[in-house]
Amino acid sequence: MISQNESVGSRASRLMRTTLAPLQVRDFRLLFSGQLLVGGLLSDRLRPRRVMLLADLGRTLLVSALVALAAAGQTAVWPLSLVSAPLGACTGLFIPASYTILPEVLDEDELPAGNALNSSTYQLAVLVGSAIAGVVVPLPRISPSGSCSVSGGCCMLVWWSWSV
Repeated sequence: MISQNESVGSRASRLMRTTLAPLQVRDFRLLFSGQLLVGGLLSDRLRPRRVMLLADLGRTLLVSALVALAAAGQTAVWPLSLVSAPLGACTGLFIPASYTILPEVLDEDELPAGNALNSSTYQLAVLVGSAIAGVVVPLPRISPSGSCSVSGGCCMLVWWSWSV
């Protein structure tokens, strides 16, 4: 809780400390910066569209592996972690490529609006997707493998729409 005597500067300082707290952990810093650097490097070398397609293909295959694990009843932490870690890495490759592709597909005067729309869409997808998952996952008729199947189907639709 913020007291009335606390200055704006100390509020901002406290907010920055709490917001950036994960960056104080060495392993998180290395993982976070490594994914962004590797994703940016691959986008420059292989072209952003190809990196995005390959990352989405990887995510589709990994979500399919989650479906198989859930259907087999393997919901222990280690098997799920072995699939979730590369799934996060694929996302870490996709995001820099999604920002790098914008100057290739937009005119210079459209670029600020395109960057804003790209960021807003990503944030909205996280917000809405989490809200939908919060409603759908607890439903008794949908099993964990069923919800993962829906997610895998969405990944396949994205893959198909990009390859057309």
